[in-house]
Amino acid sequence: MKKLVVSEGVSKGFSFIELLVVLAIMGILLGISSVSFRGANKNARDTKRQADLQIIKGAVESYRLEKGEFPDTINDLIIGNYLSSGYEDPKGGEGFNYVYQSVLAPGCNYVVYGQVENPTNAKACPTACGINPGFNIYCLSE
Repeated sequence: MKKLVVSEGVSKGFSFIELLVVLAIMGILLGISSVSFRGANKNARDTKRQADLQIIKGAVESYRLEKGEFPDTINDLIIGNYLSSGYEDPKGGEGFNYVYQSVLAPGCNYVVYGQVENPTNAKACPTACGINPGFNIYCLSE
């Protein structure tokens, strides 16, 4: 029978320094992924805003085709069953809402806009509309 000889000074595990290095690498990777995840959430909310604004614009156009005039407010669209009442900004809160405004200026009849979180998703209102609601706005008009 052979005997297992273990010499002194040989370790059977990881050193404290090795564990610290692994934990540091994991922390860095976690930090990078959380930043990417937040950016993806912003883009997803902005995409929902853009889709909601397209739906509101379609409701305004339907209202105009049937009534021969533009609605005064978004509530006119809801009352006339052109739009359901569930269109709210995905983030909600101060500064995040959808706005419809009848303009009736040469080259611009109305605008529908909302604030976006990612500046690369912004689309300014046309100059003809004479409306400058601020930065980071996604604007649709006719």
